[in-house]
Amino acid sequence: IRPKVIFNDCIELLLEQRIEVPRYHTLLLIISDALQQYKNSLLKALDEHLSAETKEWLDELLLFDENQSISNLTSLKVFYQSVKPKEIKFNTQDFEKLQKMHDKLQPIIQSLPINARGIEYFATIVIKSDIFRIKRREEKDRYLHLIAFIMYQYAKLHDTLVEILLKSVASFNSSSKREHKERCYELRSRHEQNMKDYIESISKQNRGIKIMHSIHQKKMSISRKYRKIGNVLDCLLGTMKEVDKHLMGDKPQHSNSEYFKILEKKSRSLQSKLTPIL
Repeated sequence: IRPKVIFNDCIELLLEQRIEVPRYHTLLLIISDALQQYKNSLLKALDEHLSAETKEWLDELLLFDENQSISNLTSLKVFYQSVKPKEIKFNTQDFEKLQKMHDKLQPIIQSLPINARGIEYFATIVIKSDIFRIKRREEKDRYLHLIAFIMYQYAKLHDTLVEILLKSVASFNSSSKREHKERCYELRSRHEQNMKDYIESISKQNRGIKIMHSIHQKKMSISRKYRKIGNVLDCLLGTMKEVDKHLMGDKPQHSNSEYFKILEKKSRSLQSKLTPIL
């Protein structure tokens, strides 16, 4: 709906159709008249459906809140793109305000013959203008711009919240997979160490058995053999306990179960962060 864009589109269309391009001034007058007719149709529809109550709360957007140094309108011009809980909360609070206003304007919105590009055009003027320039506009024109601003910002913030939701979930998935990978590496390292300790314990048992066999083969009194073998068995008993300990401590950890545990642990913070959006 911007005159410059329309002008360029007209030139391009005329060239494609092999039609003589008129003078700049002539084409500019045609575009200006068409835009004015379009705007008049919007103002006429607005005049038929805009109530005194709606005008009153639209004017309140131009007022300054007691606790803020900016107007109510200015506070709705910029949104946070961060996925931090505090910024998400501010965005959802603004969305609730815009949603209430958008719902109140539904009868007017449905009656306005305006498309997405027209909404963006009028809303962009509001976003780029200071509060005093907006106040200086004629009453009907001011309300048209404010309504377009509410429609545009409502849709824009809705898309922003959806984007934040997707970014948060993607970040949650990537961090969970990274933690799962680290956990698997830790379990694998522990398993390898347990296997080394297990092999060492088995080697100790084999050496003990060889020692007992050597004692049995030697010529000495039975009581002395029993005493020596008993000492070896005492050592082997400790070794056998170590083997059992390694076997019990090296229970296999199912990869999926570990991943689900991580998801369960991290999901609480994600739910807390995204609850305002949901």
